[in-house]
Amino acid sequence: AGLHRGFPHAGMFHMHFNRQTRTSNTSMGEVSSATNHQYSNEKNTNSSLSPLSNASINNLARDTTHAQDVSGQITIGTVKQAVYHEKGMKVTSMEVCPYIILTLPKFDKVLQRYIPFSNSWHHDKTDATDDYYGKIVFKYLSQCECSLVTEYYTRMHKVFEDVLPPKRYPFPTTCVHRMIEKPEECGFHHKQFFVVGKGDVSWDLSSDIFINNIELLRCTFFGNMVGHVTSCSIWEEASGGGVTTLCPGIGTLMCWGTSGGPPHLRAVGAQRDVLIGNHIQNYFTTHGRLPTSIPGGVNVNTYVRTSRHGRFLGLREKIRPGNDD
Repeated sequence: AGLHRGFPHAGMFHMHFNRQTRTSNTSMGEVSSATNHQYSNEKNTNSSLSPLSNASINNLARDTTHAQDVSGQITIGTVKQAVYHEKGMKVTSMEVCPYIILTLPKFDKVLQRYIPFSNSWHHDKTDATDDYYGKIVFKYLSQCECSLVTEYYTRMHKVFEDVLPPKRYPFPTTCVHRMIEKPEECGFHHKQFFVVGKGDVSWDLSSDIFINNIELLRCTFFGNMVGHVTSCSIWEEASGGGVTTLCPGIGTLMCWGTSGGPPHLRAVGAQRDVLIGNHIQNYFTTHGRLPTSIPGGVNVNTYVRTSRHGRFLGLREKIRPGNDD
């Protein structure tokens, strides 16, 4: 449901978030037998191994989030600033892009070989803000004094108007690739590419990239706006020039990454809204005044002034003027 795609994946694709059930099925599509992906629906998902894998998955997510923040994209920072200016509370990069992606080769019992991950040309339809957060970002940009930022988004919507609705802002996807085993040890070179449309850009994922202590290759793109594909793998003999599509050993890639979507951001905002509201209300009841600060970077004045909670109507007169920053 979440992809424009004509052909299935090969290998294994996992998406981790909470119980990795409905998110995986509706946002990413069920691309092969549910048993191959260890999810089916919210009622019969086998999550017994989750406690054993959570630490590793979270560590991969932190690594990718750091790579995403320094990749040059500004969308996550724009969303974070817009939410703070509008609602007076901070959200983290991982809350904007919380979905953890993991791709792996799949062992074929008939061939007795691993089948590397690959997929077909597709767009990720849900990797963008919804109307609610889109309006918050648009309001922030309309008041932003940095012309470079506003011009960036103006050009973005003009170039990608066929896939990016007005007042919607894309979430980036960051992928980190690593060779599992070196195919050179089996006498082969691995060849594979990640291709992004519109700009005719591709990343070379071949094994000769991972040399001289280079173990990881990170790439960031907007899957909502551009079609993209991970090509099928081939292996070329180091001597002789022969080519095969059969993986020698596990001489292929694993990949992990993060992507975003509006449901989690809305849920985080709603949950935090309740907690912050309760804290302010309790503080005011106890001390007869608004708190000067709240842990987590909440601007109390902005929060009370913009909150839609009816319980804060009587507190807005307590806001200290000139202290909204």
